[in-house]
Amino acid sequence: MSNTVTLQDFMVRLGFKIDDSTQRRFVDAVKQAEMQVLALSATVAAMATGAVLAVNKFASSLEGIYFASKQTGASAKNIKALGYAAEQLGGSAQGSLNSLRALAAFMRNNPGGENWIANQLGVSTRDEKGNLRDTADILNDVAAALAKMPAPDAKARADFLGIDEDTLLVMRQYVDFIKYQREALEAMKAAGADTDKAAKAAHDYEEGLRRVNFRLEQIGTTLQQKALPYFIKLTDQLGELLKYADQVEKAFLGIQNLWDKFPGEIKKTPPGKGSTGNQAVDDWIRGTWMEYLLHGSISKPTGHSVSGKVTNETVASSASASSLQPRGIRNNNPGNIEYGDFAKRMGATGSDGRFAIFPTAQAGLNAMSALLQSYANRGIDTARSIVSRWAPKGENDVGAYSRAVANALGVSPDASLNLKDPTVRANLMSAISVHENGRDFYARDAYRYAAGAPVGSGSASTYQQTNQTTIQVVGSGDPVATANAVAGAQVQVSASQTRNMKAKIQ
Repeated sequence: MSNTVTLQDFMVRLGFKIDDSTQRRFVDAVKQAEMQVLALSATVAAMATGAVLAVNKFASSLEGIYFASKQTGASAKNIKALGYAAEQLGGSAQGSLNSLRALAAFMRNNPGGENWIANQLGVSTRDEKGNLRDTADILNDVAAALAKMPAPDAKARADFLGIDEDTLLVMRQYVDFIKYQREALEAMKAAGADTDKAAKAAHDYEEGLRRVNFRLEQIGTTLQQKALPYFIKLTDQLGELLKYADQVEKAFLGIQNLWDKFPGEIKKTPPGKGSTGNQAVDDWIRGTWMEYLLHGSISKPTGHSVSGKVTNETVASSASASSLQPRGIRNNNPGNIEYGDFAKRMGATGSDGRFAIFPTAQAGLNAMSALLQSYANRGIDTARSIVSRWAPKGENDVGAYSRAVANALGVSPDASLNLKDPTVRANLMSAISVHENGRDFYARDAYRYAAGAPVGSGSASTYQQTNQTTIQVVGSGDPVATANAVAGAQVQVSASQTRNMKAKIQ
């Protein structure tokens, strides 16, 4: 419309009077002209695109003839004429080209090939100056010779030269075969078409395209080379996430089972949405939903105090529902130690409603180490007895928990652990943290530092195991034999206990 107004102003300045009727006709005329110009532009663009596609296809076809000419020793125009004649007589241009290639290969690869053609078919392959003739002309003379022979003889000689049967049938129609070739050559001459020059130009064009494409490919390779390291890092990170795919799957199944057990009023509000009217329940839904996903289970998070008692209060969390870390990690409390006098003495800064919040992860690890030492001072020194106090049966599967910890240490759940050894204590802390939080979030040296073990040490851990073995001997009259039997039994018992006590030190 801006073009229309500009033209209208120009006409007015020239002195033309434009009333409403004239203005409407003027505007319509300009709009119609604009539409015609747009349509013409679209047509030209389409023609240009079609022309480019046509040129590419034509050039590709001609370049094939260019290479065929170089390989066979026939001119491009004769190759085109052969193909035209073959198609006019029921054959194919490709078949005639294949036969031409076979004839050229026969003469090129067989030292006596030219002599065989001369002796068997009476065809000369050289001109008066001794130069090799155009292979297409030689093929025409071969066609003339084969046309005079009985079909079986012609077929045998054509097979020897590599000429296919369809082309042989075309060539045996010799008079028409030559007539159509001449017709093609005359048409090229009348049109002023130089097929040989056109084929060379097509080759140059395609060669330039390949050069450009190759350079573009190298630029793309360079870009990919610079970008791939970042994608490799991304795939590595995805690979790390996939390690927990089975846990996520179990979590969703567990959540469904847990949801089925919820009271009706909670089911009305999906986890993390709205309100049930019970603040504690709302906090639990929002604060622990992602925690269950990461844990891969539906058991309630464990709570721990020095006494080992766990209350039945509703587990509430002040953490954001968008947090992707387990509760213990968010609180810098990997052991999920309950808030109380012990936690305060160890530096806890507050509570999330139940569990202690420590200022740093190292402070939380220090608290774990101190709590385990207090257990050892009271004789609580096996995986089973430690877990029974750490995560009481009322809210946890103590058997599964203790077996998981024992397996991580490479010992029996009832084996006595030397918790005075800082390395043993560090390994035990790691095993508990893994079970509480779904996986290990801290470096091995963090546990060693908290437990007082040498950082970076690879020294072996020691465990203390005290066992009472009772061996009954009845009715023996041979003291020596009895002593040997008792010794052998004791060796077997000790060997079995030693296998159970083999520590997995990392």
